[in-house]
Amino acid sequence: MSPYLNSILTLAGINILLAYSFYLPRGVGLLALGQAAFMGIGAYTCTILTVRYGIGFIPSLIAGGIIATVVGIVTGLAALRLKGLYLAILTMAFGEIVRVIVANTEWLGGVEGIFAIPPHTNLAAIVVAIGILMIFFQRTQNSRPGRTQIAIRDNEDVAEAFGVNIFREKVIAYGMGSFIAGVAGGFYAHYILYIEPGAFSFERMVEILMFCVFGGVGVYWGPFFGALTLTLIPEIFRFLSDWRIVFYGAVLIITMVLRPQGVIDREVIQKVQGFLFKVFLHKGRIGRR
Repeated sequence: MSPYLNSILTLAGINILLAYSFYLPRGVGLLALGQAAFMGIGAYTCTILTVRYGIGFIPSLIAGGIIATVVGIVTGLAALRLKGLYLAILTMAFGEIVRVIVANTEWLGGVEGIFAIPPHTNLAAIVVAIGILMIFFQRTQNSRPGRTQIAIRDNEDVAEAFGVNIFREKVIAYGMGSFIAGVAGGFYAHYILYIEPGAFSFERMVEILMFCVFGGVGVYWGPFFGALTLTLIPEIFRFLSDWRIVFYGAVLIITMVLRPQGVIDREVIQKVQGFLFKVFLHKGRIGRR
């Protein structure tokens, strides 16, 4: 594999992890816009542990995810009783608060950031992380926790009437999303080799949101497709690189008009499965002849 292709796929893998960090809370009906902040927390934690304290990359990566989870749960206990637009505004404000604190903390590099980060991130590690998530989603989609999340997303009142602890499930989903964002931040820092507060601004959250809106959050293949597609398109059409946010805005408008549920939903998955079944069945018949 060429270095260029490896680099693009690595970035796409990081974006897929970030998309899943939004997908998990959204699975229980949360419109949380703080994933960029948790990404930054994971990135700075992992970087400080590896650069300043000489700790190994994998322990530092996990530590970054854990710190992001702790912060997510603490903020979630205060924020997740809100709903809809109020939750979105609060989590968005939290993200900006984290960015400003980092920018004004010299120990964290301030506005100049941290340089000379060792290049520990590799495509294989990201593929393993994504594979673990895909297995997790596949195993839980028809399980009791998976059905519980769908029930909460569809109708909280009915789910609560059946004895579901709504608040607990939301905190768990929010914490898991924070962990994934923190791990993605660690991967990002050791891929870009330089981090600064602006890399985790609201613009980053817009990108994460776009991955899920475009791909769809009804099924776990949606964020994967959205992040992969919207990462590759600006690279294929290089003139879009400087117009990335404008491009995402246009995609958002078109998606909302033509496909508000996203490109990938259960109907699309069923059609693809049916097509693949027919193809393999046809090949099997030809082989027997």
